[in-house]
Amino acid sequence: MLRWDHESAFYLMALLPLLIGVFVIYKIWRKRKLQRFAESHLIKRLGIGLPLHKLEVKFALVLLAIAALIIGIANPKLGSKLEEVKREGIDIIVALDLSRSMNATDVEPSRIAKSKLFLNKLIENLTGDRIGLVIFAGNAYVQMPITTDHSAALLFLESINSEIVPTQGTAIGEAIRLAMESFGEDNETNKAIVVISDGENHEGDALKAAQEANEAGVLTYTIGVGTDRGSPVPLIKGGVQYDFQRDKDGNIITSQMNPQMLTEVAATGGGAYLELNNTRETADLLMDELSRLEKQEMEARVFTDYEDHFQIFIAICLFLLLLDWIASYKRNRLLKKLDLFED
Repeated sequence: MLRWDHESAFYLMALLPLLIGVFVIYKIWRKRKLQRFAESHLIKRLGIGLPLHKLEVKFALVLLAIAALIIGIANPKLGSKLEEVKREGIDIIVALDLSRSMNATDVEPSRIAKSKLFLNKLIENLTGDRIGLVIFAGNAYVQMPITTDHSAALLFLESINSEIVPTQGTAIGEAIRLAMESFGEDNETNKAIVVISDGENHEGDALKAAQEANEAGVLTYTIGVGTDRGSPVPLIKGGVQYDFQRDKDGNIITSQMNPQMLTEVAATGGGAYLELNNTRETADLLMDELSRLEKQEMEARVFTDYEDHFQIFIAICLFLLLLDWIASYKRNRLLKKLDLFED
């Protein structure tokens, strides 16, 4: 398992293209200066210029040395073994609605975007809890199996949009059942399902699925996204809007949130209904609700005994600088007979 001590050091990599630009400008300036001084065949005979490609090789060595130094500063660390560690928490499966209506912009920047911001805040608040992700529209799919790796959850979240689900609809009941299957066979851990949706055009038996989950000891919470006034639904392809959703007569359809249905699902599921207005406040309110569930002691496999590996890259940096010194135009007597760039 790889991790970095100082990831911010990689911002220094921005210096490399800048240095390349400066080098190219210097090469052009130097060539013009030499051309003003004498013809190219005279310059070569007089030995004024450096041997062929020597300047480029020396610059490449320095550039690689800087890159190795930056990686060394970031300090890559590798976990050497897996250990079972004790943790306390609950298991949470988030079921996120990705139906087309979630592209509506009655909440800024859109219902999907605001839902993702909310999930970012929620994941940041988790400690020993495990989290998984189910996405749904006309059908439900497991986007991320349940895990304690909250960083991985954030990465999965970044790639989500309404275009990754092929079938339209709002199959909340199917999403709840798939979430139940995703918990696995651990019956001792307290579990919760969090459904994030606008509740519009829901299909199937969401109330029955929530009741079945409640009877199995799993609470269902719902988060409503959208407003009563609603807004048109943008049609998006390749990340670009090309139209609005229309009815069969060509009129633009307005999508409105359905809080009544979401409230009923939460009540049947033994959880609570919250509206997503302020992402941080709603995340805090949900965490307050989830904190009422008794946390169980569980085991998780994590990497331990991380070892520093910055020494390797510092050594590479020094070796490259040594090569650059060996390739120097003015060499000492020990290196006089060594000419890597002899024409």
